[in-house]
Amino acid sequence: SIVADLEVQTALSLVNQTRDIRYLVLQLNTSGIEVTEQEIETYYQDNIANFQTEELVSVDYLELNLADIDVEIAEDELRMAYNTKVSESLTEARRKVAHILLEQSDEDVIATITNRLAAGEDFALLAKEFSQDIATANQGGDLGYALAGAFPPEFDEALVKLTLGEVSAPVQTDAGTHFIKLLEIETVESSSFEQERASILADLQRAKAEPLFAEKIEQLADQVFSAIDLVEPAQALGLTISNSGLFTRSGSTTGLFTNTKVVNVAYSDLVLNQQNNSDVIEIGSDRVVVVRLSEHQPPKAKPLTQVAKNITQTLAKQKASDKLRDDVDNLLTQGVSDESLVAKASELNTEVVELVEVTRTAVSGGDGDVVAAAFNAQPIAGKAEGSVALSDGSIAVYVVNNIANAAAPAETDPQIAAVTRMLVNTHGQQDMVAVEAQLKADADIQIN
Repeated sequence: SIVADLEVQTALSLVNQTRDIRYLVLQLNTSGIEVTEQEIETYYQDNIANFQTEELVSVDYLELNLADIDVEIAEDELRMAYNTKVSESLTEARRKVAHILLEQSDEDVIATITNRLAAGEDFALLAKEFSQDIATANQGGDLGYALAGAFPPEFDEALVKLTLGEVSAPVQTDAGTHFIKLLEIETVESSSFEQERASILADLQRAKAEPLFAEKIEQLADQVFSAIDLVEPAQALGLTISNSGLFTRSGSTTGLFTNTKVVNVAYSDLVLNQQNNSDVIEIGSDRVVVVRLSEHQPPKAKPLTQVAKNITQTLAKQKASDKLRDDVDNLLTQGVSDESLVAKASELNTEVVELVEVTRTAVSGGDGDVVAAAFNAQPIAGKAEGSVALSDGSIAVYVVNNIANAAAPAETDPQIAAVTRMLVNTHGQQDMVAVEAQLKADADIQIN
């Protein structure tokens, strides 16, 4: 679409137009408003659906916790687990290793090395003489420090069995035959048995309790499925029946019934309407519950005495709003002027607000609502008046004077490009609507 320069200039003059605005805010005032008992009663009956209590239920429930499964751990089990943990930490320690590698398995050479080692000859010198690992032979076969898993499995398996300074028997890997010597083990600081006792005890108890817990869950599921209440399942599994107390569909504020899953089951058809035991509900990996309806309180109308105060406030506000609207209408009917605003302000012991040469986007907040309304008002003979409701229930009555269109901007003003794009988009949308309307008018539409 093509936009004429005159259209752009006209749009810009309106965008940047200024207006002088004077306005008075008439506050919503409920003081002195009377509300009768009959009005309260009528409002209550007409809006009874708005004065309902929340639906409430309470449930009886059984709770099964992994922590409640009683298992015994002997002292020797604790000691054994501690020793295993220490051994594993040693296995995971870094080891400094040397080796002699024979790429080809030569039984005579292997026997020679074995015999000379047994005679006490130096491992490093034998490595320089016999090892075919050219990278380490001149360093006495030193492979440096490594963690378990750094070498082939056969090599690792032999290495972890060595004591400090010990040399292995010949070990066969894909690389060849190795003689392995453990040179050093990095010191691993192990906690004492007493320091580790509580942690090891908890781990062993959980490990023993978990299969028993799973069995009890299955027993609980079987029991509640066939039972007419929770008494038999509780007796069979040695559990205690607890009660939730009343809670809404939103749940409780504390405890088990803050859990959405449990609350949804309590209000489910199976529990609430059919009044059956629920299925087992998993709260986590270590906690399950089963619920059964104890009490149901459907929504009901709150007594009038309980809501009369709120109704009185609502009706008083409605009456005050109606009175305020009448006052505003009377003021507008008489014609809004600077003088009438000042007179009304004096009557109400307040002040007229004056905004001089404001643009339509220059003010925000409460003033912004008035400015927006004042710029939307169509002026007659250079003057406009009207009213606008504010967010707090008050109403502003305004009068607009001195409407001034802005001077033409310079050719380099960035507003020209922005307004031109806006007008092009607007015209394009209007053209599309017109084309669609014409296509529909020309189309031969048949409805079968």
